[in-house]
Amino acid sequence: MSDSAVEAESPASGDAPTRRIVAKLESLVRIGFLASAELPYPQRLLAARFSRLSPAGEDGIFGMLATVCGLLTGACCVELGLPPRERGTLLGATAMELGFRYLALDADEHRLQKAQLKLGSPNLQFCKMNPTVEDLPDGLLSGGIDVLAIGNEWGGATRWERLAAFRPTIVAVAYKVRLGLQPVTIVGQGYESEPRPYDARLLGSSLTAATNVANRQRYRLAVVEPDGHVAFFVKDGVAPEIQAMDVEVAYAISRGRVDANLAAATIDRARARGLEVRQAGM
Repeated sequence: MSDSAVEAESPASGDAPTRRIVAKLESLVRIGFLASAELPYPQRLLAARFSRLSPAGEDGIFGMLATVCGLLTGACCVELGLPPRERGTLLGATAMELGFRYLALDADEHRLQKAQLKLGSPNLQFCKMNPTVEDLPDGLLSGGIDVLAIGNEWGGATRWERLAAFRPTIVAVAYKVRLGLQPVTIVGQGYESEPRPYDARLLGSSLTAATNVANRQRYRLAVVEPDGHVAFFVKDGVAPEIQAMDVEVAYAISRGRVDANLAAATIDRARARGLEVRQAGM
């Protein structure tokens, strides 16, 4: 088969609805084929990938992790920053199916409205909030957090450090694959103004930065969603059968990974545009 024929049949070459349908079919085939297999971790979690409203396979990974970690109906899931391009939510669909309480915070009101329309449920809340605020309002998270998800625009690893006191069971952190294995987080200011004075696509933490923060807070890397670039961490002492995944192995399976030179170029570009580059989790 020619290269052009392969490209024509590739899901990446179709329009967005076609790619989503193909991805869901691939998830069904993978789950059906591997359902009875006695897979070790993290392969067992990777085999569970599927998407209902998440950008890639995060819905499936989260559902299995929540079950293995023993989270029960009524657990609290907080998502800081919804996925870009109005894709829905990272964890909201699975949280709803599991009967969790769910709170999403995002600066984009249109993004929040779209997610709310897709998920409408009395247990789900959506609030507009600027991601550059240093501290979340008193009382907003007074009931504690069982699951925490942090998007790139919300500071990734550095935001997690500021919320360390909550000690959720599961933490999902989006990571910037273009930062390679450099232990850095790129943060910005100016969300109160439009247009933004920088490219928001540059914001976020590397996988290494997030893992370093996790290790210091006594969490371990359970798995990554290799297409969606989300790292899932589990608190030490919970689900001991899930072994820590090596960060270099996790990055090696990440789609779109880059070498050290391209990662350094991304960091230089961020600095040139006035963004702050923090050595996170060192």
